[in-house]
Amino acid sequence: MSTTLKKNDLCNPTTSAEIGAVMAQLHQLKVSATSSENKSELWAVLDDWCSKAVIASQNVNNNPCVVRTGTWDVSALVQSVKTEIVYLSAQLQKTASPVVFCHNDAQYGNIIRRHSDGKIMLIDYEYARYNYRGFDLGNHFCEWVWGEIK
Repeated sequence: MSTTLKKNDLCNPTTSAEIGAVMAQLHQLKVSATSSENKSELWAVLDDWCSKAVIASQNVNNNPCVVRTGTWDVSALVQSVKTEIVYLSAQLQKTASPVVFCHNDAQYGNIIRRHSDGKIMLIDYEYARYNYRGFDLGNHFCEWVWGEIK
């Protein structure tokens, strides 16, 4: 049996340190000797999302059942996002954030405490892949703040 953490659990200094220790263990894993190891998959994922946004917008624009309150040039918007991605990629290459195996969704609902021994565990690895360690840490803290806003 386990209990999912709640947003208020994250601000507990002991729990926060435990989460950090579990994430550090995850970041040391060598999952496989694939070509993606030591290479972030972030850019490919973002590119895929941009392509899907264009396709989705074309489907919406061709659907007579969709009520429009204005027009959006999604292609221009996606191109703007792609330009930003190129810039961010170049900036990130200048940092010392190593590429490690990351959880990529370390929000409180994906962190549990086992009843048997009180240990913290990460669950729900659907977004797990190689990424910059800094992304995992930043994502966790963004989820922490987002939990406070909800």
